[in-house]
Amino acid sequence: MKCEIPQMLRQGGGTMVNTASATGLVGTRGTSAYVASKHGVVGLTKTAVLEYAQQGIRVNCVCPGVIHTPMTERGLSDSERRVRIIASEPMGRVGTPEEIAEAVVWLCSEAALFVTGHTMTVDGAIWHNRQNQQDWALARGFCGIFMPAEEGGTLNCAPSADAVVGNTLSQLQPPLTLADVLVKTSLW
Repeated sequence: MKCEIPQMLRQGGGTMVNTASATGLVGTRGTSAYVASKHGVVGLTKTAVLEYAQQGIRVNCVCPGVIHTPMTERGLSDSERRVRIIASEPMGRVGTPEEIAEAVVWLCSEAALFVTGHTMTVDGAIWHNRQNQQDWALARGFCGIFMPAEEGGTLNCAPSADAVVGNTLSQLQPPLTLADVLVKTSLW
């Protein structure tokens, strides 16, 4: 946001959508660094709105759940783990990058001109399915980065400030298309 806001101020406004995670809305065991970084993105989004809304800058945030990306491929390629992850998903499947991109495109569109400061979960309702903590441990460990070291994972996986900025999508010139979103974000 440190690069986008000055440009938007010079041009008289704009829209940006930050990418956090559904873990930016809750706490989960064994993932403190990751959860803290995602809560930080959500908090930064809400603060930026209060500081820049009157200058015509809209800031929103998407919080994806389990999405089939290169980051999650390791966990999803294990058939036993994939079955457990999908069983914990209320919709019975994981999401796609295109579904996240469509939410971002809508947030950047003229249809959402009065939407700012919004934290939008795009997670197939997984964060509403907290009935079984074991399911949460499985869903949380889906990509291998939260797996115990003896299983090949790492528990310290907080992104750097550059990575957080790299996951920020800024709309400098409307209209924004799905292709723009896929090209401009580092998530996909």
